[in-house]
Amino acid sequence: MATAEGVEVKLIGIWPGPFVLRARIALNLKGVEYEFLQEKSGEKSELLLRSNPVYKKIPVLLHHGKPICESMIIVEYLNPSGAALSKAQTEEAKGEAAGQVIAGLKLLDEAFGRLSKGKGFFGGDDIGYVDIALGCFLGWLKVMEKTSGVKFINEEKMPLLARWAERFCAHEAVKAVMPDPERLEEFARKRAASAKTPPATKK
Repeated sequence: MATAEGVEVKLIGIWPGPFVLRARIALNLKGVEYEFLQEKSGEKSELLLRSNPVYKKIPVLLHHGKPICESMIIVEYLNPSGAALSKAQTEEAKGEAAGQVIAGLKLLDEAFGRLSKGKGFFGGDDIGYVDIALGCFLGWLKVMEKTSGVKFINEEKMPLLARWAERFCAHEAVKAVMPDPERLEEFARKRAASAKTPPATKK
């Protein structure tokens, strides 16, 4: 959304972050005008540290300068298994982690059939709480598919979830902020390379 001088709502975060994306989609759905304050990867700005001095984490929503630091409380269906997949070193470990992701997605496909009652989203006719909580991981899921060579959302095995993912990503509130998978992959490569580079020693 366009920013404006004197805007009352600001969001501190980084563009690849799924929890930040969750907040941006929710703001877009509500039609809230806000300013997105981009943090530099691996750094914490003075504003972030001042706004969230205890946990020092993003996202932070500023409303009239008042920080709101707690993210929505959700069950992170994909996050633990996705992290395990990215850290897996052996083919056996990668296969096991990928299997966990697929098993979780199959459960979601079944849950969608029960909860949606024939409508387009978990929340009914439009995007709701569960849709946002899950949809913010779709960009990273595509990156995982490319790097692992595994098709996680299989149209034949998970038809309901596959169609939901297409509808979610095509929604006007989502298209404006959903990161491109290629940008996410590049971000992940740079972050991994940075983590492996030893700090420079002073002579």
